[in-house]
Amino acid sequence: MCCTSPCPGMNGAAATNVEVNVALWFVSIGMGLAFAAAGAMKLVLSKKRLARGANWIEDFSSGTVKFMGLTEMMGGAAIILPAVMHIPSRLVLPAGIAGLIVVMLGAAVVHARRREPGMIVLNLVLLTLATVALWGRPSY
Repeated sequence: MCCTSPCPGMNGAAATNVEVNVALWFVSIGMGLAFAAAGAMKLVLSKKRLARGANWIEDFSSGTVKFMGLTEMMGGAAIILPAVMHIPSRLVLPAGIAGLIVVMLGAAVVHARRREPGMIVLNLVLLTLATVALWGRPSY
């Protein structure tokens, strides 16, 4: 765990102080929990119930919505679990990142077709936050 000196084994950028390390952890945990919760809702709730809050759900089959949920849930877990459970991130993080990239880019395409620019911006912000959080995390 990083403290006040540069962290060895960082993926791209070294967190050089406690504040940056804490900020990366907050972003990582927040993003991981958000993706995992959104995915869990897609897995547990019916398509009809999900459609109340998200009209785009009607454009997809129940199986596709469940697959999206599974991908989000696994991506969220991949953000948090390597550090929490001390499992090697070199296999888990790239798979989680790839899944979240596909989901966020796919979501941006869906919202572009539906002419929902605000949602596209949200998808890109979430993708950027997840990428920054993962990029700054140490390899275990």
